[in-house]
Amino acid sequence: MGISVVTAQDFERYCEGVEERLRAIESELEMYRQVLPQWITRSEAMEFLGVRSTKLNELRRTKKIVTSNSAGYTKYYIPSLRDYMISQSTDLESINKNLKIIFQKRLQ
Repeated sequence: MGISVVTAQDFERYCEGVEERLRAIESELEMYRQVLPQWITRSEAMEFLGVRSTKLNELRRTKKIVTSNSAGYTKYYIPSLRDYMISQSTDLESINKNLKIIFQKRLQ
């Protein structure tokens, strides 16, 4: 790919288009956040993270993930699980694939 010279006006128009697409993506993402569940079960959390119960308990105990106790069982907050996986250098593609598997199983 060679070097192209563009006018400031053309560059500004390009940036405006990028900003418009970004706003549309952010809006769609917010809609999905409102529609999709934000909490998963213990077994789903273990599958999502690829860990056993002892590791999940450690993460909960050390507050590396966010949990909530309700109706006698612990729920696990998906955004905190994602953040933990990112902190462990897990790539976003793998994280999203794992989450998709969890949601697909719920629909079966």
